[in-house]
Amino acid sequence: MRIPDAVRLLRETSLVSPSRETEEAIRRGAAATPAEVFDVEGLAAFLGVEVDDVRRCLDEIPCFQVAGKLRFRRSSVERWIEQRERTYAAARRGSRIRVCAG
Repeated sequence: MRIPDAVRLLRETSLVSPSRETEEAIRRGAAATPAEVFDVEGLAAFLGVEVDDVRRCLDEIPCFQVAGKLRFRRSSVERWIEQRERTYAAARRGSRIRVCAG
């Protein structure tokens, strides 16, 4: 659940409006604990790329579906990144660099 969604849900389901301090605590808590599973948008933010860039690489990035939505386990993505780092390093030593299919 994203931070704005958590705050909105709290506002909609509480009999009393949450204090500004409560909302800030929600934001700080979520910011302090990195997500273990990303959606497409979350993965794009994690990687610092556009959502379309993630979508172009879906055949390479390890993922799974939940209720028809793609999800990416952080640990699997980190291993994928490490593999790409090794591939890139080898490519720099002489062979061609492979980019995501487009």
